Amino acid sequence: MDSLWLKTILRAKKITQRSLGEAIGLPQDKINKALAHVRQFSPIEAIKIAEFLEEYQVPRSETLNAILGKDAVYLQRVGESKDSNFKPLASTNSKSIPIIGTISGAGAVTYFDATTKREFADAVSSSATSLVALRVEGEGLAPTYRHGDILYYDDHGKLENLAINKEAIVELLDGQKFLRILKRSPMESRFHLEATNSPTTEFVSLKSASRILWVRKA
Repeated sequence: MDSLWLKTILRAKKITQRSLGEAIGLPQDKINKALAHVRQFSPIEAIKIAEFLEEYQVPRSETLNAILGKDAVYLQRVGESKDSNFKPLASTNSKSIPIIGTISGAGAVTYFDATTKREFADAVSSSATSLVALRVEGEGLAPTYRHGDILYYDDHGKLENLAINKEAIVELLDGQKFLRILKRSPMESRFHLEATNSPTTEFVSLKSASRILWVRKA
């Protein structure tokens, strides 16, 4: 992320880090850590920031490219578009949750593209700042999950310690994402990934891992 660009924009527009955090529903300490390169803004957080700065005549594409860099292509997969029905969540307690893709029988995550009609899942009570959902496609994950089940997770883009020994959406270094049970391995910074109806993958390096927070059965 180009934190210098964002700091410059905030200073030029006379926007405090606190007011930015309040506008997008993110604690100020997380804003501070992102600007200090201690954490990264998730794609959903980037969308919220782009929506907010657009009110100050800052082009959306400029914001997204500065925050996400080469990962800005993610937004093409979740349908980021001015004429889409996707809106950033100001509060996950009061609004429906965007369904951003599907999970196949192999546990692979496939994001919707920009031409796909937006779908939303029922709201759930959560303090998560980047809550999104995925829909199970087919019966390849049975009996654990069935076609049409909705899985919720926090798309924060970091490696979450609480995901260890739990079902999680894991992101490989090449950007691919899967539904897996995350296990520690004897090798530091490597993990074993257990899969439903598939062999375990061992000693894998990960970019992020977010545990499944809720499941809504079809």
